[in-house]
Amino acid sequence: MPGAWSRLLNKSNFQFATVDRATPLSMFAHVINVTVAVAALHLTVPAVPLLLWATASYAVAAWLVLRAIRRARRKARAGAVPSGRLPSTRKAMIFGALLAAPWGVLGFWLLGAQPQQQELIVIALCVGMSAGGSVMLSAVYPAAVTYMACILVPVAAKCILLQGNEYLLLGALALSYAFFLLNCIDNYARMFAEKQRALEELSRSLLAAENAQREIEHTAMHDALTGLPNRRAFLTRTLALKGSDEAKCALFYFDLDRFKPVNDTFGHGVGDKLLQAVGLRLSACAQQGDFAARLGGDEFTLLARNIGSQADAEARAAAILDSLSRPYDIDGHSIAVGVSIGVVIVNRDVGDTTQMLKMADLALYKAKHGIGPGYCLFQPSMLAELKERQTMESALRSAVEQHQLELHYQPIVELASRRLIGVEALVRWRHPDRGLIAPGEFLPLAEEMQLLHTIETWVLEEACRQAALWPEHIVIAVNVSPSLVVYTEIATTVADILSATGLPAARLELEVTESAILDNDGQTLRKLGELKALGVSLAMDDFGTGYSSLSYLSRFPFDRIKIDRAFVKGLIEDSGSAMIVRATTEMAQSLDLRTTAEGVETPLQSRMLQELGIEFGQGYLFSRPLPADALPSLFLRGIVADSSRAMEASKLNRDSV
Repeated sequence: MPGAWSRLLNKSNFQFATVDRATPLSMFAHVINVTVAVAALHLTVPAVPLLLWATASYAVAAWLVLRAIRRARRKARAGAVPSGRLPSTRKAMIFGALLAAPWGVLGFWLLGAQPQQQELIVIALCVGMSAGGSVMLSAVYPAAVTYMACILVPVAAKCILLQGNEYLLLGALALSYAFFLLNCIDNYARMFAEKQRALEELSRSLLAAENAQREIEHTAMHDALTGLPNRRAFLTRTLALKGSDEAKCALFYFDLDRFKPVNDTFGHGVGDKLLQAVGLRLSACAQQGDFAARLGGDEFTLLARNIGSQADAEARAAAILDSLSRPYDIDGHSIAVGVSIGVVIVNRDVGDTTQMLKMADLALYKAKHGIGPGYCLFQPSMLAELKERQTMESALRSAVEQHQLELHYQPIVELASRRLIGVEALVRWRHPDRGLIAPGEFLPLAEEMQLLHTIETWVLEEACRQAALWPEHIVIAVNVSPSLVVYTEIATTVADILSATGLPAARLELEVTESAILDNDGQTLRKLGELKALGVSLAMDDFGTGYSSLSYLSRFPFDRIKIDRAFVKGLIEDSGSAMIVRATTEMAQSLDLRTTAEGVETPLQSRMLQELGIEFGQGYLFSRPLPADALPSLFLRGIVADSSRAMEASKLNRDSV
């Protein structure tokens, strides 16, 4: 259709199409007039010349009719006059001259050589043909003028040559009639020009509308950022796939790991360019017949054909993973993001598109949270896991809304004196059917459900409210997640909670893991500085489990280092753990930082930690996490003795907020 409109914008198309449409009827009139001329002149004109004249006239008419028919057939097949096969104005002038020539020859030949009655017939035929033909050709102005001149000029010239008064009068009449016809032709030509302009304007409007419609359709089916097909196009393609008998396919469902920190660190402009680069690599991974799409955010899909087995799908996933995981050079930054892939082999058992995406999402979840190569093929058992997970999500949401969460507190003691100096708040979920659930089982799910910040804010507020009722020397330690530090205005939240609960800032210690620093060190440094300005103490939690702790300790305003339980557990059997603890202690002393060991479970561990210079400890040796109502008696004693149940370690002390 666009090609048809562009050809209509060619002016000659409309002109010659008009002439083509009139050709059959004009040739019919031409043949009738030739026949009339032969019938009127056969008695006075020699037979052979008259027959030759009539034959030539019929031949020209037949040729023009056949030519018009061929062009009409080509137009019917192509939907329009084929480009590059249009007649030129010069050709139209030649055709006009050939068509008019028999009548000009007839007038020049017979005037002055026939009886007066036959001459009048000749004059009438010539004038009539010149009028009808020139009007028919008026859409092509030069052809119309040529046609008229080829008839009337010979007639007028012969009349002048004969020099008789009556012939001079006829010649003058022929010339005046020629000027009259010129005026008529000009008027018709102007009318055609106006019609042509109107058609051009209409054609341009229709062409613009078609272009706009194509742009709308393209925009509706493609992602504006990457140029890849979007979710709507993907759904359309998968619906068509399910209705066909195509070869076995596989759906690869992608998700970028650590994409949000890229946006937060380098800005959304770099993030957008990263997505574009991922789209280009994914397109390069697509083979003939494959269909790549961006569903939204950092989610992409590839519907790949000719995947005949699980081995084929795994090999393809590994190749795509290798390509997409290589570092990207964006605005001078070398950016490495992980990629997780969920894979579904598509067959008649898969179901509709929604079911297919659900399966791929389950496999993607396994790939992101499991231990493996970064991709995972869907297995039917995942549906049962999904149902269990959905049940857990619903129950957790209800738990947050119905206040089923509660805090337990684990004492922190001075190792040398066993003096109680503070407690660490640990959240628990009291499930109506499963009982007390440790945070390691539900906090990762809460983070996926966007509930983690809500829970953490509640923990902070509840812990501060409880601590405000305790003796003034008791410090309350609360864990905060990396996302709460990096992505919220945590200082404002803490200030509001301290103001509402009346707890002095000096009695609150916030424990931050190394990953919070690694996610965005510049922004984290600013926010930790704001917390320090409030008077809150800061502790680096799980020290030693990361790879950059030493470099960050001198830059960030920490007051305490908490040595991870893994090093405490390895003190007795692993000399390397003891060396790490000793080095950490010496470094902390040089930086004027306090040290606390987590997971102290035996008297021997406690003694070794003291010998290595550790000041404080917490663990089952001293006490398991206790509910708030069990703490007052502990506060009264002030001294925490070794627990008789020290070796009955439970998983409840393994995880914290």
